[in-house]
Amino acid sequence: MCTMCKSKPNHRCVTLSWNCPCYIARPKLRFQIRFGLLSFCMLLRIIAIILYASAKNVDVYGGYMAAICTGSLVCVALMMALDLYQYRVWWYYRPDGVYKKCRCCCCKQHFHPSHQRFLPIPLLGKYREYNKLGNRPCQYTVSGNCPKRSLEHIVMFHAFDFKPLRRYQPDVDKTYIGFHRTKPEFALSISQTGFRPSMTPPQMLGFGVYFARSFADTEGKARQAGAYICAEINMGKVRVVSYSELDEVRNTKSWWDTYDTIYYAHDHENRDEFCIKDAAQILKWVIIMDDDRLHRYGLHHEFDNTRCNCI
Repeated sequence: MCTMCKSKPNHRCVTLSWNCPCYIARPKLRFQIRFGLLSFCMLLRIIAIILYASAKNVDVYGGYMAAICTGSLVCVALMMALDLYQYRVWWYYRPDGVYKKCRCCCCKQHFHPSHQRFLPIPLLGKYREYNKLGNRPCQYTVSGNCPKRSLEHIVMFHAFDFKPLRRYQPDVDKTYIGFHRTKPEFALSISQTGFRPSMTPPQMLGFGVYFARSFADTEGKARQAGAYICAEINMGKVRVVSYSELDEVRNTKSWWDTYDTIYYAHDHENRDEFCIKDAAQILKWVIIMDDDRLHRYGLHHEFDNTRCNCI
C-alpha cells in the first residue's frame, strides 16, 4: 500500500496529469494546455449548475445535480492549483539559498537585473531523445545556426551540441551566446550580484570572465561543477587569437585598454572559448541547477518512471 501511495505514476493517474514526451522540455506548454482544458471543464460545470438549478421539470433531482456539480468545481480548482504549483517548481525553480530564512516572499533574495531564471537540470538539452516524438532535439541541432535565440530554447535544445550559433565572426556578431560552469553556491551569488572577473593566475586568455561555446566544452576547462550558466554577451571590440598568440594575453589585463573581448579560435572549432573584461557586457543569463533541492524533490527522476510514455 505504501509503495502504491508513493508511486508517481499513481499520483499522475489520480490527478489526471501525464508525462507526455512532448512536455518533458516544455513545462510552460504543459501548464498552458492543462490550465486551458481545466478552465473549459470548469466552465461546463458552471453552465451545468445554472441549467440544473433553473430547470423546473426535474424536481428535486435538479438541486442534487447542481450540488454535485458545485462539489466537482472544488476538485477542478484543486487540480488547477496543483498544476500551477508543478509549473512553478519547474519553470520558476528556486534553489534553497534563494531564501534567507524561510520560503515566504518576504525572505526571498533580490536578483541581479540580468538574471532571467533558474531551471532544473532535467530540462537541459542532453536529455532530448531522437526516438521519442515530441522530445526530439531541435531540427537545427546538426546544421547549426538555429534562428531561435531565446536562452531557454538554447539551454533545452542546444546546450551540448556546440552549434546554437555559428562560429564567432568579427564585425558581424555584436552579441554572442556563451556557456559557463561553476558551483551551485557560486551560481546563486552570480544570480544576486552578477559575475566577477577571474583575477588569479593561471588564466589562458588573461583576466576576465570566461565562456565556452557549449556546456560540453566547459567540462574540461571549468574548475567547479554543479551549475551551468547560459548567457547572452555584448562582445564589444574583439581580438581573435590563435594558439601561437596565447602568450601575448595570458595572465594579464594589458589588453583591457584596447579590447573588450579575447576570442580564442581553436584548431577544433568546438573548443573555442572567449574572455570578456567587464561583467557589464553580459546582457542576460539563465542558470541551470543540479543542487540538493532538485534531488530532494525527485525532479531528476520525474520522467524515469513514466508508464506507457504517458503516465
